[in-house]
Amino acid sequence: DPETNELLSEGVVASNTMTFLVAGHDSTSTAITMLMYHVASHPEVEQRVFNEVSRVVGDQPLTWDMLGKLVYCTQVVKENLRLFPPAPHFIKVSPPERETTLGKYRIPAGSALLISTFALHYNPSVYEDPHAFKPERWEGEEAAKRSPYAWLPFSYGKRACIGMQLSLIEQRVALVELVRTYYLRVDPSTNIRISNPLFMSAQGIQLRFIPRSTSAPPPALTAACLDVQLTGTDSAPLGNFEQLRGKTLVVLFGSNMTTCEGFATRLVARGSELGLTCSKAPLNALCSTPPVLPHRDEGLVLVVTSTYNGLPPENAKTFADWLSTDDAATALKDVAFSVFGAGNRQW
Repeated sequence: DPETNELLSEGVVASNTMTFLVAGHDSTSTAITMLMYHVASHPEVEQRVFNEVSRVVGDQPLTWDMLGKLVYCTQVVKENLRLFPPAPHFIKVSPPERETTLGKYRIPAGSALLISTFALHYNPSVYEDPHAFKPERWEGEEAAKRSPYAWLPFSYGKRACIGMQLSLIEQRVALVELVRTYYLRVDPSTNIRISNPLFMSAQGIQLRFIPRSTSAPPPALTAACLDVQLTGTDSAPLGNFEQLRGKTLVVLFGSNMTTCEGFATRLVARGSELGLTCSKAPLNALCSTPPVLPHRDEGLVLVVTSTYNGLPPENAKTFADWLSTDDAATALKDVAFSVFGAGNRQW
């Protein structure tokens, strides 16, 4: 614990190790199995994945920056998890100290609620043609207007799956590496059987992996490029940097794993190159020995922070409470600021 310096007990370490082994292996391996099956069953989807991978990654090793640009690949992964969530249900417990309501239903205090992910993901009032594999349902207005709670393969809230991001990364990496190396096809001997001992498991799937380097496309493969190529200039005009010289830039960060602190350091370095007077500090610093924040005519405050299932990181918790005080209203009056949030849309 960063505040008390208390160490984890052996029991906690053992329990978490078991959680990682059980929850992080079967669930993701099953998801990847069904991901490959769905891609192999839809050559037009495979072709579009290959087009995007070729454009973004090419023959280079896959990097973190590239992964974030694989928009269609992410849609394919999400659609697979909608159709086949490895955890078909999860349990939530209502507040133990009071009863609550859920729509027209009264829920007694401390009730265990079993939520069916399957029923939610196949609800025709939420997903048109719910049994069809349609990655495009995760793009544009259709995805934007849908509730974030309509897709819950990892549950949600404070008790959401701790391995969500790792699993999504693993699935996208597997998709990229397999599709750019092989054509995927379903073997006629496939006879799918679904079991559910703890996580859902698909048995009887037989796939053919045909090397792209030595084989012509299988007859069912659609050769036409399905992606819309972006055109236009590489970047927008960035304005006159001379007007920034002599201004003040204060970068405030919230970070548990140092990622956002790293962003803050890069912003300070870049700002200094452009002639600004720069400094950085954790968000909690505003509540104790605050840096001098520039008036909007004198400069800018940039906030770079992560969230963890909607909660602030350790070095921003005090700041989050402080924001609602009169001191905060005074300190932030006439301050121009911008916020870069590093997190997931489900958060």
